Amino acid sequence: MAVVGVMFTACSEKGAGDSNNEEAVFISDSEGDYVVEADGGIIVVTVSTNLEYSVVIPDEAQSWLSIADTRAIRVEKLTFTIAKNEAEAERSAVVKLLGSDNAELQSLSFVQKGISGEDNPDNPDDKTLVIMFQDANTKLLCTLHWDENEDGELSYEEAAAVTDLGAVFTGSLILAFNELQYFTSLENIANSAFDGCASLKLITIPDSVTSIGDYAFYGCSSLTSITIPDSVTSIGDYVFNGCSSLTSVTIPDGVTSIGDYVFNGCSSLTSATIPDGVTTIGDHAFFGCSSLTSITIPDSVTTIGKEAFYGCSSLTSITVPDSVTSIGDYAFYGCDSLTSITIPDSVTSIGKYAFYGCSSLTSVTIPDGVTSIRDSAFRGCSSLTSITIPDSVTSIEFGAFNGCSSLTSITIPDSVTSIGDYAFYGCSSLTSATIGNGVTKIGEAAFYECTSLTSVTIGNDVTSIGGSAFNGCTSLTSVTIGNDVTSIGGSAFKGCTSLTSVTIPDSVTTIGNGAFHYCYSLTSVYCKPTTPPSGSSSMFNNNASERKIYVPRDSVEAYKSASYWGAYAEDIEGYDF
Repeated sequence: MAVVGVMFTACSEKGAGDSNNEEAVFISDSEGDYVVEADGGIIVVTVSTNLEYSVVIPDEAQSWLSIADTRAIRVEKLTFTIAKNEAEAERSAVVKLLGSDNAELQSLSFVQKGISGEDNPDNPDDKTLVIMFQDANTKLLCTLHWDENEDGELSYEEAAAVTDLGAVFTGSLILAFNELQYFTSLENIANSAFDGCASLKLITIPDSVTSIGDYAFYGCSSLTSITIPDSVTSIGDYVFNGCSSLTSVTIPDGVTSIGDYVFNGCSSLTSATIPDGVTTIGDHAFFGCSSLTSITIPDSVTTIGKEAFYGCSSLTSITVPDSVTSIGDYAFYGCDSLTSITIPDSVTSIGKYAFYGCSSLTSVTIPDGVTSIRDSAFRGCSSLTSITIPDSVTSIEFGAFNGCSSLTSITIPDSVTSIGDYAFYGCSSLTSATIGNGVTKIGEAAFYECTSLTSVTIGNDVTSIGGSAFNGCTSLTSVTIGNDVTSIGGSAFKGCTSLTSVTIPDSVTTIGNGAFHYCYSLTSVYCKPTTPPSGSSSMFNNNASERKIYVPRDSVEAYKSASYWGAYAEDIEGYDF
């Protein structure tokens, strides 16, 4: 006889089975799963409890599994005796420990291996032998559907004849199905085959299976591990979606694509191996895998789908191989432990929100093939200190670097033609920005609250400065506005409290509401247009007390009489430009 050592687990509940409603305690040194050799053995489970409870061995297992009840006060040892298995088939049972109210305190799963053919010559490979099921619910469903001789049992022969599981187990209460390995004619695990089996903990897929259908194990929240045989070449969408207890999985080498939502919500998954044959990681494939710490993407992958690693908050590093050409929208959204990532030169497209909220990311190099930095691509990357934008980029879109509060400098190459709204909003450590000559538009709030920005040069090709573009840039002392600018948006330089002077080129035709409002240090405004630009209220309100607005000498009266300019008539003086 063998004595098996086990690991420690504990559970407690308030008031169960206790008339005084004191804290009820049930502590055992068992995880509940045992595999015993054919020769049998003894298993001792130590229980500490103040509950009344019973040990329930299934009727069909009492011929080979028994207990010597050696209970003591407080600490109890349950000694299970397993008889020798004379058959080749393995057998199994789930023993339940029930409280006085029949509530399950713990279940113990016993699987005993069958004797080998060499050790048991009287029992050759007899397919008529019945399968000893570990779980009564699994046996019930199997015999209801595939017990051809109606003897209440399922033989190996009957199991081997099954070619399609259909929806037999969908939403069922089965706990274990290792006996699935004997269904050797199965080539496909049907769509939704085990969908909603929230109690399923153990299952063995036969080597005959080549594909696992969509939603096959969707919502199997108790499933802790699964081995996918090498025969499998196709894994459908949503296969393990919501398997929140799944800790590890190995994907076989024959699989070429990981479908959409395959591991979505597998919050206990710590690692995953993607084989070399995979070319596509589908949309939302690892969405919400918050315990995933590492993953290797093979060189065969060309596409990382949108939201592929969304919310993988424990992922610290990842290497994107040279084969990848596109990173989808939201691909690494919320990966706030990610400290580094290498984007290869093969990548031509980085999706919007791709690295949103990667607050530990310190640096990134954008490859030369990328033409656009999409909406909020690096938004909230608050540890990002440097970034290189290549000459291939033509547009920096909405909120691309919004909230990159550690970014100290940025050079925007001449290839860029537009800087989107909120592109550098809240980059509070940004001290300098060089805007290339190709830029024609600076979007709204593009540099809003870049409180460390001291100077900025706006290139000659810029035609419009958006509303609040530099609003709240409290360290900005000087600004050069290019000669092609025609409009300065509302609140464009509002709150630039260190700005002392500004020159408005003669190309400007419109100055928005509050454009230089609250520029407390602004003493000199040089306004070159001979025709007063159309203005708005509070354009220059709350500037320095001795602020002067210098305009062409021949245009003084025109300015003083123009709408909204009249409010500053006493400050307007002629100047030779």
